[in-house]
Amino acid sequence: MKMHGVRALMACALFATGGFAVATGHPPAPAPTKASNLAASVLTDGLIPLTARGIPIREFIVALNRRGQVVRGETETSAQYDARVAEVSKRPVLGTITTSETLSFVVPVSSDRSDDAAASYTYDADAGKVDVQLTLGEERYLRPDREGELLTHIRPLILEHATLHTDSYVGSNAFGAKVKVARIDRRALGIAIDSPQPGTFGSMSEPDCAKVSANLAPADATKELHSLRVAIFVDLSRPNLDLIDDRDKPTISEPLDIMTHFFLLRGSLKAVALYSGISGKILAQCPVSP
Repeated sequence: MKMHGVRALMACALFATGGFAVATGHPPAPAPTKASNLAASVLTDGLIPLTARGIPIREFIVALNRRGQVVRGETETSAQYDARVAEVSKRPVLGTITTSETLSFVVPVSSDRSDDAAASYTYDADAGKVDVQLTLGEERYLRPDREGELLTHIRPLILEHATLHTDSYVGSNAFGAKVKVARIDRRALGIAIDSPQPGTFGSMSEPDCAKVSANLAPADATKELHSLRVAIFVDLSRPNLDLIDDRDKPTISEPLDIMTHFFLLRGSLKAVALYSGISGKILAQCPVSP
């Protein structure tokens, strides 16, 4: 799934209302899931409750989008704007969860290394080791929070996909060749993991903690591999939510017309914990707990 640079940025319309901006377009409908943010203490406890599901990303994005982005007033100073942003960040977004705290998301680990899996594993039986990789999209750059700042470089981590609509039409190229094109309208919800330091495009390395490894003997792997989960801990940065429309145009050789509506929480990857879905025991984490 691709996002093609600045041309795709903020393609969803934003309407300012009382110092906030609310996105329109194709926002997801709320999912009936109870919000539950994991405390960072689980990383030192070494155990994650099996009932933990983390924050439901669809509900959180819906609530954050409904609240809107903080828009700087024409006569507002930087200090006044920063103070207002800080005050708003302490207000609950979903339940008691705010944008000022570390957010947690729990996803299953798949054996399928496709773009639709947020995390996938490979297992080496001879070494008795499992490697888990977060599925990060290509490096992209997003608008800065304020004028004068450098573009932010991000790698998208998609946690939830949905197909909104499918149909087809007959398309043709400049030479008159015709082909039946499949048209797909999709929505992707996730995290825009930003670079800790700005740089030139293409210079962003894979974020720390995008990969974790654990020792897992073959006898244990038989039971554990298909139960593995990862808890992803994220600190949001401004603006908290990026909305991007991106289209993959069809060609004669690949007649697919795919429009994807991205709803991405912008933030930095603070920690990742790989744990057993059978016992809740943390098998590996990054950074390693002292």
